Amino acid sequence: MNINNIDKLNLELRKINNHLSAKEIDEDGLSLSPSDGFLQVKDRHKGEVEVFFDDSRVLTMHGVEDTPVIDLDVTIFDKQNGKLLIDILTICNEYLPESGD
Repeated sequence: MNINNIDKLNLELRKINNHLSAKEIDEDGLSLSPSDGFLQVKDRHKGEVEVFFDDSRVLTMHGVEDTPVIDLDVTIFDKQNGKLLIDILTICNEYLPESGD
């Protein structure tokens, strides 16, 4: 999967909250991220896009069997952060390629 303009995506995310950022993965590998006092291991693939709030990954945009998807890393959130998540999903959905693109 490939996002055409990662810089534009970053600008739009920062408009809703300056703690948000997106990063395109440039090589296959593993990542470690903190999760409830443990380290979470995640397989990463070139072309995936991860969205972060500060250092915490919120979601990953990638392909599943040639279908572009948004994979949430956040499963519990309060009302205020729920609104933020809706805004993030709305923006990221605009950058998600159509199936087969």
